[in-house]
Amino acid sequence: MLSGEMRDGCYFEAAKNTQNPELCEVISSLEIQNMCFALTKGETSYCGMLESDYSQFQCYSSLAEMKKDASICDAVKAVGWKHACISGAE
Repeated sequence: MLSGEMRDGCYFEAAKNTQNPELCEVISSLEIQNMCFALTKGETSYCGMLESDYSQFQCYSSLAEMKKDASICDAVKAVGWKHACISGAE
């Protein structure tokens, strides 16, 4: 039996790889669940719900790269991270 964190990680990766947001629903960690919904639904609103600035950066950056849309990076607060986000989206 997998620990909660490992289990959540497995569901997160499966959801992300298959673009199936239904798999996100069984994730127990709200932080991982929000990241999962953001990446499977392609919605930035979930990124804003993440607690840490770094988690938000990862979320916005992943979406910007996935959608090839640097304007998503406007929501990143830290200047250095914003530049990294923009370069990943190009």
